[in-house]
Amino acid sequence: NGGLRALARTDNLQEVEHLDVSRCGVTDEGFAALVDGPIIDSVTDLRCESEGDARVGPRGVSALTASERLGALETLDLTGALLDDGTFSALLTSRRLPRLRALRLEGPTELTLHALELLCDREPVPRLRDLAMPRCDLRKVRKEVWRGARFLDGVEHLAMRRSRIGMTSLRAMLAQAPLAALRTISLRDTVIGDDGLEALLRAPRLALMREVDVAGCGLGPDAADVLLASGRMDHLKRVVVTREELGERGLPRLLAGQRFPGQVELVTREG
Repeated sequence: NGGLRALARTDNLQEVEHLDVSRCGVTDEGFAALVDGPIIDSVTDLRCESEGDARVGPRGVSALTASERLGALETLDLTGALLDDGTFSALLTSRRLPRLRALRLEGPTELTLHALELLCDREPVPRLRDLAMPRCDLRKVRKEVWRGARFLDGVEHLAMRRSRIGMTSLRAMLAQAPLAALRTISLRDTVIGDDGLEALLRAPRLALMREVDVAGCGLGPDAADVLLASGRMDHLKRVVVTREELGERGLPRLLAGQRFPGQVELVTREG
């Protein structure tokens, strides 16, 4: 934190565009100093991945959303940060991030449906196109909340990994959320099963979807038939599945039905 405070105050780095302070032992104190220092004025790409005991938390994220120096920021990576429902919603609706296009928040925090309720019908960051959310408990999100999830409007690349979602909420999201711009989606390690995969592939709102990552999603051997029968294999450019889940019965059928080499990517349970 002391090193980051010194970095934030320096007058010799006023044209820095890409700043990566990942795994540098940064906590709220140092991060708050960084986003309030002159070095951040020109930064378009800020990365601060956290791990172990040194993590950015709600106080650091709140300092970011209150800073008036982030008008140039286009990419923000806070992987591993500890968030709560309030700071998450404040970040996605901040008026101080007018150029933000990519936001990565994956980490250990599990947000509740209250985070989406706080976001419901609020004006989002205007240019957000690439969003990686923390793990979320989405099992009881009502269709009205999904309909008001305006922060998804315009998002082209969405990651909702290691979340929890029930079929009712998944169907409500696919039917109600503003997902018309979506081109890639990752639900890795979010258990949706074969029924959830079928709902995903048949969702009319996902007409532009070209990549889907459903590795570790609790699929079975019949998932190969679900994929091939959906008609989406004519449009999907990349499908990521878990080798062990498809098994000896489903895997050959899927590989035989791929439309071009490399369309299907296989991963192990360990990633």
